[in-house]
Amino acid sequence: MKDAALELAAFSINSGGLQDAFSPATMGSAALERFDLLSMRWRTGQDVVGHGAFKASYAGTTYFYRAPSGATYSASYELVKLAAARAAGVRLHAYDEASREFSSVLGCEPQGLPGRALVACSGSLPRIEPGLSIYRDVGPDVASRVLEFLYNGELPS
Repeated sequence: MKDAALELAAFSINSGGLQDAFSPATMGSAALERFDLLSMRWRTGQDVVGHGAFKASYAGTTYFYRAPSGATYSASYELVKLAAARAAGVRLHAYDEASREFSSVLGCEPQGLPGRALVACSGSLPRIEPGLSIYRDVGPDVASRVLEFLYNGELPS
């Protein structure tokens, strides 16, 4: 399992990257909610000027990231939250080497191969604690690669 987790984490760094998961988009004029990085919750009536993570509920729910440049992109809710957090200098993920636990703000779990690499470490889904998802038995090599992918990968600008 450990080797598989490390291989998944390594492959995720070498494949495409975060930028490929964002598509240029227009938010439109529907009522928007903004992801508040202090409370880690979607808030209605928030200022929609400036950069950040937004969601609109028309024809389903669509998630947007408005970059500091003003360009707007659509992506999964996990990725728009991550992009907004990175632009604001906020971390949504952490690793505790002593306990071998990788934590993620609830609703911001790593998706795709990085998420699978974390699950492969213990063979179990993360446990849920108030406001957090905790992945157990994650080695420092896997954790560092997942964090590198999340926080050093290119984002749209």
